[in-house]
Amino acid sequence: MPSNATEEDKRELSVNMQVKTLIDLRSVTELKEDESLKDGLIYQGFDSVIWTRSSGAWLVDGEGNKISRITPSKRHRIKKFFSNNNDDEDSDDNDDGNSNNNNNNKNKNDNEIVRGNERHFVAIMDERKYLVGTLQRIRKRTVARLVLTSPALASKRVRTKSKAVIMDTINEGGLPVLNDLILQMARRGIRYVLETIADPERHPVVIYCTAGKDRTGVLTAILLSYLGVEDELIVGDYEKSKNVYKEMDDRKAMVGALQQRDLDPDVFLDAPAQVMRETLEGIRDIYGSVEEYMEWIGFNEEDRLRLRAALLVDHAELN
Repeated sequence: MPSNATEEDKRELSVNMQVKTLIDLRSVTELKEDESLKDGLIYQGFDSVIWTRSSGAWLVDGEGNKISRITPSKRHRIKKFFSNNNDDEDSDDNDDGNSNNNNNNKNKNDNEIVRGNERHFVAIMDERKYLVGTLQRIRKRTVARLVLTSPALASKRVRTKSKAVIMDTINEGGLPVLNDLILQMARRGIRYVLETIADPERHPVVIYCTAGKDRTGVLTAILLSYLGVEDELIVGDYEKSKNVYKEMDDRKAMVGALQQRDLDPDVFLDAPAQVMRETLEGIRDIYGSVEEYMEWIGFNEEDRLRLRAALLVDHAELN
């Protein structure tokens, strides 16, 4: 991730690559642990956008206060926020900016600015989502036992025991189950990321999490597979992340938004080729194809065509 990049890589990102959009997939817990979250060498000049499942995407100020909602129809412009001028605080439902009020039309250009570089915080997974997703998979008898010891009714000791049952299930399933849970439980966040990438004006785009192998790995696999890249090439790209935790040497670094202490390090800190093979095969077995998975999460054919156009370059244009 950019925060722990070398100084040389930071300059590469900010100067040479001229990145317009950063997409940070880390959970709130991980962000709180990042002491370089406001590193000026990388992040200066980027507007912060926070996406949550409940409230959607919002442009926020330096303190995290909401300024303006970001909707698909406002991809190219962001409204200025005027805290003491009610005439400029249009409803979120008025996405096209049109109004029967001639004065509002006259001042339209004054009330909008062209979007600059953006830094999107999209916490696609957290511990709760893993627990809920795992709960849906385990045997009914185990579910019944956990319901009887619901965190809302039980003591801390019982809640800890309930979590241990679920974490045992994740540990037994290993990384393939972790990736399956990401595909299932992060679907709305994944759709938002795909919508963002489908806007060519936001390119170049950098996507990252903590280690870049689980959440980022699944998203990258979806993109590459949709564009027609062969499985083994995707697998080879994923496998390059197998030593990333050893290089980070940080026991606090989370794995797919889960604490390392809850996971088998010999399994979850690795990136074996077979894991990505099983993940790609699983998408086809469960959803039918990558395209059908995209349809399932609400990313329809029109969206996919925009994404393809944004990511592919006609060879004739390069000559």
